[in-house]
Amino acid sequence: MVTAPWKTACVGILVAGCCLGTMAWVKVRETSRRRDELRRETRVIARLFATRLQGGLQSYVTALEQMANFYTSSRKVSEKEFRSFASATLRKNPACVTVAFVGPAFLVRDVYPPDANRWLIGLDMRAHPLGYETIETARRVRGPVLSPPLQLIRGPSGFELAVPAFAHGRHQGTFLAICRSEDYFTSLLLPEMTERFEERVLDSGLGIFLSPGFDPVDSSLPIESETFDLGNVTWEIQVQPQKLALSGLLSSGRISFWIIGGLLAFVCGTLASGGVLWAAGMSARLESNRAALDEARSDLDGTREKLAQAEKMTALGELVAGVAHEINNPLTGIVGYSQLLMKKDLPQGIRRHLGIVAEEAGRLTKIVRNLLTFARKRTPEKMLDDLNLVIEKTLELKAYQLRVNQIKVATDLAPRLPLTQIDFQQIQQVLINLLSNAQHALAETGRGGTIRLATRALDDRIEMRVSDDGPGIPAELRERIFEPFFTTRKGRGGTGLGLSMCYGIVQGHGGTIRVESEPGEGTTFVVSLPVVQSSGAEPEEAHPAPPDSVRPLRILVVDDEPSVRAYLSDLLTERSHMVDTASDVPDALEKIAAGRYDLFITDMKMPQGSGRDVYRAVVEKNPRLARRVIFISGQPAGDSTQRFFNEVSGEFLSKPFSIEDVVRAVAAAIRSGTTAS
Repeated sequence: MVTAPWKTACVGILVAGCCLGTMAWVKVRETSRRRDELRRETRVIARLFATRLQGGLQSYVTALEQMANFYTSSRKVSEKEFRSFASATLRKNPACVTVAFVGPAFLVRDVYPPDANRWLIGLDMRAHPLGYETIETARRVRGPVLSPPLQLIRGPSGFELAVPAFAHGRHQGTFLAICRSEDYFTSLLLPEMTERFEERVLDSGLGIFLSPGFDPVDSSLPIESETFDLGNVTWEIQVQPQKLALSGLLSSGRISFWIIGGLLAFVCGTLASGGVLWAAGMSARLESNRAALDEARSDLDGTREKLAQAEKMTALGELVAGVAHEINNPLTGIVGYSQLLMKKDLPQGIRRHLGIVAEEAGRLTKIVRNLLTFARKRTPEKMLDDLNLVIEKTLELKAYQLRVNQIKVATDLAPRLPLTQIDFQQIQQVLINLLSNAQHALAETGRGGTIRLATRALDDRIEMRVSDDGPGIPAELRERIFEPFFTTRKGRGGTGLGLSMCYGIVQGHGGTIRVESEPGEGTTFVVSLPVVQSSGAEPEEAHPAPPDSVRPLRILVVDDEPSVRAYLSDLLTERSHMVDTASDVPDALEKIAAGRYDLFITDMKMPQGSGRDVYRAVVEKNPRLARRVIFISGQPAGDSTQRFFNEVSGEFLSKPFSIEDVVRAVAAAIRSGTTAS
């Protein structure tokens, strides 16, 4: 019994030793694999450099051959024409410093650039053996030839490319392109080549370029070569990894590897000698899993409650939309009659009172339209729109709540912000959620505060920033705020759905949303959207006919709201039109069948039918009047209604509407109907 612990310890030590031996074998294999990988990468870099070098040299050859062909096909080439060709060659090949034309007597005849190289004119190339040999070889082989490395006249080392020109079998001269080796080869090196590799270029076995760290005698650094033939010369590209890159690759992860190996050996030894401890650990893990399951069950119950709350919010939105719709009908009468009275000759006091009524009615119109815009549900529809306009409309909707909470709003909206394809209602929903979050954060401080909204254009994107000077968000919560049902306002009305919805909407627009916040320094939400311009043609600008140009018409007004019928009847009668009214669809159908009308104004939604029924009756009786139907409605058009409007191309007025809206719609309908007929 006394030796049992020693046996257990020996087993643990033996297992640990086996683990360490295995780790050492794995390390050797890994080092070999990394060396092979580095060699393959070096080979790829050598092939890439060789390809770029061959392509660059070939571009020189092509440019000079084009010049030679031009000389061959022309009886006489002027100095201006030579300079034009040479200038184009230098622009295509910036590393080339000089282009010259050497006559058949080996004297330099033309040179470019002329100012810096005028002294070369008349130079006898036979006085320069390597240059003369290159020109002579090109003449002999009747093709392009590259010189060996040579010392340029009044310059550093470089090389020449010679291309002969022949006409009717006679040598007319030779074109020379002179390049500095260092400039040319350095221009071909990409960052990924120079960061981790050294290069050497051999011209027929002679070194023409050598990067500073290339070491041909260090056998620990693998050298990979690529060769190709061009210009009567064999080029060899040698690439060698840098010592730092090799050591970094081989030593990368070495410490962590042996730490992990030691830990693994320790763990294996401990497991081999401590079965009882392992069993106890498993028991503790099972207990921990049981606790996690209980917590998950509790979270699920909370999620159900939040879903129920979300359904209540949806129902509330539909209720708001319904109430706003019912308000629009009487509001139409208020807006319309206040405008009609303002046009009459009334005492100043009464006009002032009417002005207040009209102004407040207009304010109520904006509130109702914003509520309808926010509450309506439809398939997302992206259109070319202005993000600044979305912000302005949303601030109108939130103005009262922000004001009563003593919250100031500061805007810095970029002028001439690019238009982009967005869903107005969805982006407005994102902005409302962000403003509500900022409002709640500032309300908790009890001292009000300031919300700042800013927009700016960044290349092909638009950025919107919503900032507050509230308490900020702790670091441990920032990473979770876009998770569904995660809220920092537990027990205070938060559902945890607002920011996750914002995240989904912004992603659906191809954008991003992020948060910047520090405790005590406020919070900023940054929304970035791509600039996506409309692919279709821009609609033609409408030019409505002046109201006075519309002749008296016979008009039928169909609406189940008495105040709307009366307002339209009075307005149109004042403008010399003959107006007939119908309170429902059956009455309207009878009058359409029995009478002769020039124009129809019909509500879209009525108890015993709809505006579609009125439209069908009009078209059935007289198809030429199809575009002389004006549709009015107290709620936004849904998907099916919008498709109907697109099909019939009729005018549409959203209640409440002004006198100018009605006059403009009548003129547009008459003009459209006349064009169609």
